[in-house]
Amino acid sequence: DDPLSAWLPAGTAVPTFDGQPILLRHVVTHTSGLPALPARMPITNPADPYAALTPEALLASLADVTLTRAPGAQFEYSNFASMLLSYAVAQRAGQPFEALIDTQLFAPLGMDHAYIAQRPDGVRAATGHLPNRSETPAWTIPGDMAGVGGVRATLDDMVRYVQAQLGHADGSAAAPVLAALQRTQQPVSQQPPVAMHWMIAPLAGRDVLMHEGGTGGFSSLVGFDPAQKR
Repeated sequence: DDPLSAWLPAGTAVPTFDGQPILLRHVVTHTSGLPALPARMPITNPADPYAALTPEALLASLADVTLTRAPGAQFEYSNFASMLLSYAVAQRAGQPFEALIDTQLFAPLGMDHAYIAQRPDGVRAATGHLPNRSETPAWTIPGDMAGVGGVRATLDDMVRYVQAQLGHADGSAAAPVLAALQRTQQPVSQQPPVAMHWMIAPLAGRDVLMHEGGTGGFSSLVGFDPAQKR
């Protein structure tokens, strides 16, 4: 329930609607009212559209936004909001987002080959492919804005991540992570039902948590049933 502005550098202009601020709950449920992309995102290379975006341009783009409805009123997916979230969390933690996600998530869960920019030894990055089967390089999503889709991971790492979502992980270091992941699965918004960046979809009388994503040449999807542990 903190306002987004409290997690951004002092003086950052964050839009409001009739005095109602954007809260973190609106950011994690895509109900902030922010557009899909920041207005000042310079796309110098269409094959790598995020590469030239700076934190300064990201934050300045907030001043360009006029909210047309109250935060929390409507679901509208926003990569802009997701970039702001990872940037804000890194600012609050006082360390780069890659270092933060490595110490708080990857290392405790044994996701030893997951990374953003610092590729671990022995990892061969997959090549992306377009619908016409031609190869394309992976997008560059800079530093603290990488929460929008900058993580690369092996399939084994992603299996460990989903197992942790279902409450399973090895080692005592994983216990706090498992508790935090459980909290991210609880509904935060109801129209439509969304947890913390997890879409909650009804399936055969149960709720399945899922999220899909795509960048140039790549796509992925995770879905799991917490009740059935599947």
